[in-house]
Amino acid sequence: MAIKPWEFVADMNSDGVFTMSDIVEILIQLFFLPGDSLLFLILNYLPKVTELLEFSYDDYHGMFAGIVSFIVWVFLIPIIVNVIKLFKP
Repeated sequence: MAIKPWEFVADMNSDGVFTMSDIVEILIQLFFLPGDSLLFLILNYLPKVTELLEFSYDDYHGMFAGIVSFIVWVFLIPIIVNVIKLFKP
Protein backbone atom coordinates (compact mmCIF):
# COMPACT_ATOMS: atom_id res chain seq x y z
CA MET A 1 0.00 0.00 0.00
CA ALA A 2 1.30 3.44 -0.90
CA ILE A 3 1.84 6.32 1.45
CA LYS A 4 -0.72 9.09 1.19
CA PRO A 5 0.66 12.06 -0.78
CA TRP A 6 -0.32 14.70 1.75
CA GLU A 7 1.15 15.69 5.03
CA PHE A 8 0.04 18.83 6.82
CA VAL A 9 2.84 20.63 8.64
CA ALA A 10 3.34 24.32 9.32
CA ASP A 11 6.47 24.57 7.17
CA MET A 12 5.10 23.04 3.96
CA ASN A 13 7.97 24.06 1.69
CA SER A 14 10.65 22.96 4.20
CA ASP A 15 12.60 26.20 4.15
CA GLY A 16 12.74 26.35 7.95
CA VAL A 17 10.41 29.34 8.31
CA PHE A 18 6.61 29.63 8.28
CA THR A 19 5.75 32.26 5.64
CA MET A 20 2.99 33.21 3.20
CA SER A 21 4.28 30.65 0.73
CA ASP A 22 3.54 27.94 3.31
CA ILE A 23 -0.06 29.15 3.54
CA VAL A 24 -0.36 28.90 -0.25
CA GLU A 25 1.02 25.34 -0.13
CA ILE A 26 -1.47 24.40 2.60
CA LEU A 27 -4.37 25.80 0.54
CA ILE A 28 -3.21 23.84 -2.50
CA GLN A 29 -3.05 20.66 -0.42
CA LEU A 30 -6.56 21.31 0.92
CA PHE A 31 -7.93 21.94 -2.57
CA PHE A 32 -6.54 18.69 -3.96
CA LEU A 33 -7.44 16.60 -0.89
CA PRO A 34 -10.73 15.14 -2.27
CA GLY A 35 -9.26 14.23 -5.67
CA ASP A 36 -6.03 12.87 -4.26
CA SER A 37 -8.00 10.81 -1.73
CA LEU A 38 -10.08 9.25 -4.48
CA LEU A 39 -6.95 8.62 -6.53
CA PHE A 40 -5.31 7.01 -3.49
CA LEU A 41 -8.28 4.65 -3.09
CA ILE A 42 -8.31 3.76 -6.79
CA LEU A 43 -4.55 3.13 -6.90
CA ASN A 44 -4.56 0.92 -3.83
CA TYR A 45 -7.87 -0.92 -3.99
CA LEU A 46 -8.92 -1.03 -7.66
CA PRO A 47 -5.95 -2.28 -9.69
CA LYS A 48 -8.05 -3.01 -12.80
CA VAL A 49 -9.37 0.56 -12.84
CA THR A 50 -5.84 1.84 -12.28
CA GLU A 51 -4.65 -0.16 -15.27
CA LEU A 52 -7.61 0.86 -17.44
CA LEU A 53 -7.25 4.58 -16.73
CA GLU A 54 -3.44 4.39 -16.66
CA PHE A 55 -3.18 6.06 -13.25
CA SER A 56 0.08 6.18 -11.36
CA TYR A 57 1.41 7.84 -8.23
CA ASP A 58 2.60 10.70 -10.44
CA ASP A 59 -1.05 11.69 -10.96
CA TYR A 60 -1.42 13.20 -7.48
CA HIS A 61 -2.21 16.93 -7.88
CA GLY A 62 -2.88 16.21 -11.56
CA MET A 63 -5.80 16.77 -13.94
CA PHE A 64 -7.99 13.96 -12.58
CA ALA A 65 -7.47 15.00 -8.96
CA GLY A 66 -8.07 18.64 -9.86
CA ILE A 67 -11.35 17.97 -11.65
CA VAL A 68 -12.65 15.71 -8.87
CA SER A 69 -11.60 18.23 -6.22
CA PHE A 70 -13.25 21.11 -8.08
CA ILE A 71 -16.54 19.21 -8.36
CA VAL A 72 -16.46 18.22 -4.68
CA TRP A 73 -15.71 21.77 -3.52
CA VAL A 74 -18.44 23.25 -5.77
CA PHE A 75 -20.98 21.12 -3.91
CA LEU A 76 -19.35 21.28 -0.48
CA ILE A 77 -18.82 25.03 -0.11
CA PRO A 78 -22.56 25.93 -0.22
CA ILE A 79 -23.24 23.22 2.36
CA ILE A 80 -20.53 24.61 4.65
CA VAL A 81 -21.88 28.16 4.22
CA ASN A 82 -25.43 27.06 5.09
CA VAL A 83 -24.26 25.14 8.16
CA ILE A 84 -22.38 28.24 9.35
CA LYS A 85 -25.53 30.32 8.84
CA LEU A 86 -27.45 27.93 11.08
CA PHE A 87 -25.19 28.76 14.01
CA LYS A 88 -25.24 32.55 13.55
CA PRO A 89 -27.76 34.44 15.72
